[in-house]
Amino acid sequence: MDEKNLKEFVITYGEAIDHIEECYKLLKCLSKPFDFEVSVDETTIPTTPIAHILIVEELKRRDIEFHSIAFRFPGHFEKGIDYKGDKEQLRNIFIAHQLIREHMGNYKISLHSGSDKLSIYPLFKDVFGEKIHIKTSGTSWIEAVKLIALKDFHFFLEILECSIRNFKKNSASYEISARPELIDLKEIGRISIEDLFRMDDIRQIIHISYGTILTGKYREKFFNLLHKNEDDYYKLLHSHLDGHLKLLK
Repeated sequence: MDEKNLKEFVITYGEAIDHIEECYKLLKCLSKPFDFEVSVDETTIPTTPIAHILIVEELKRRDIEFHSIAFRFPGHFEKGIDYKGDKEQLRNIFIAHQLIREHMGNYKISLHSGSDKLSIYPLFKDVFGEKIHIKTSGTSWIEAVKLIALKDFHFFLEILECSIRNFKKNSASYEISARPELIDLKEIGRISIEDLFRMDDIRQIIHISYGTILTGKYREKFFNLLHKNEDDYYKLLHSHLDGHLKLLK
């Protein structure tokens, strides 16, 4: 620890921790029990072990009781697809954070953008044990669109075309490597649904399109199809999430 590390920490996390404290105090005023997760994963650089220590120390100093914390890990945690990066480097940083966590407290380590990061789930569980949290919020949306493709492929193509058209706007807030220009809507019908939803470009474009689709002209028809085929949707979702959970046992 030196002055340079401290200055970098304050510049990177100072305002975020102030905001965390504000949110925590607001929730405390409700006088109801709650789980409080601290998320610092939306940075451009990985969370260093020193930053981990300082964040937790500062949260404790401010009497903020938190149950889990989400860090930015090295590599790429893009939406809707598997992890991209050096898994040995990831293991080493996992171990460093775990050693700190053992010393600092009993909070969970949270993996954000965790949907479909199947190749690193065993590593994550092996290093951090039972005190983990995986955020997989986009999975249910992709499986819903997959159901649409199975039940009304023409409507799915309309949704996909809209998602491609709005890709630039939809991707503004995400780390995304999808290449919409490579998707030929005329050729997609020749690909099976299962293979189609294994394609990284398709998965990412769909993953970030929920706002465009669910607030536009497609909303009513989308939900009508979901309600009409609710049991089939749950089967898709169960199968996909089961694949996640098996790797975390």
